[in-house]
Amino acid sequence: MTAQEQLTRLYEEWRCLSEGEAESIRAEAWPRLAGIQDHKADLQRQIIAASEPFETELACAQSAGRAVENPFRLIVQELILLEIRNAEILAEKRHAAERERAELDRSSQNLRLVQRSYGRPLDSAWQSYS
Repeated sequence: MTAQEQLTRLYEEWRCLSEGEAESIRAEAWPRLAGIQDHKADLQRQIIAASEPFETELACAQSAGRAVENPFRLIVQELILLEIRNAEILAEKRHAAERERAELDRSSQNLRLVQRSYGRPLDSAWQSYS
């Protein structure tokens, strides 16, 4: 397998993982998302390792006088857009969770106020034994 073929396979795997990442975020499947991100970290190391031989192949072709362009430029741009989309989805989920937490905090505070207004103070358990 050439370095270009290997990188093509690795980038396609990254694309699939990014799609799975988006689904996991939408479904709020956080453990699955963590697994995908671990897999992507490993995949990133593989891409870096496979990039060196590819860049050597590309440099050799260019030094031989052939006009060769990096075939991965568009693929990498697409993957970056997928990452940006996932970050936006995650930010939306985070903001929704923050709004929900703020609402729960307000509800909790209101309940404490109601309890103070209408509830009688509880006697200490020690007082009943004296």
